[in-house]
Amino acid sequence: MNSVLPQAKNARFWQDSTAFSLVEVILALGVFTFALMGLIGLLPMGLSNLKKAIDTTTEARIVQRISNELSQTEYDQIPDFATYYFDENGQILSNSSDGYIYAAQFTASKSTAILGASAPSTNLTTVVITITSPKKAKYTATYTKWIAKKN
Repeated sequence: MNSVLPQAKNARFWQDSTAFSLVEVILALGVFTFALMGLIGLLPMGLSNLKKAIDTTTEARIVQRISNELSQTEYDQIPDFATYYFDENGQILSNSSDGYIYAAQFTASKSTAILGASAPSTNLTTVVITITSPKKAKYTATYTKWIAKKN
């Protein structure tokens, strides 16, 4: 019979096997936690930049919508002033009571001064589009577009 006890076999097994010690595991967890905390610290800045990018995209969509509408309007029918209301995706709303996020006002000036010209042009309209948001304190963005008279 074999005189080696089962406990002695297990002891020899643990001595021959390769594994991480408790100190190595703790050090690895510490390095991982340190790196993870750095990444978590970047989250607020990344979310802030994401929100700014969404706002800029929405503003571009609003300006494009107004510009396209004015470009398709007969030159003599372009109004001097108008206000539009938009939701958070830049989709136009029928009125201000629909819970708008952005209000876009434009003013059109049909006598546009051209650099080097002796008199203002009557074939070019300057449109200034101002976007405001009541949901954001003191938020205003202004864009300028020019619309030419089609012959």
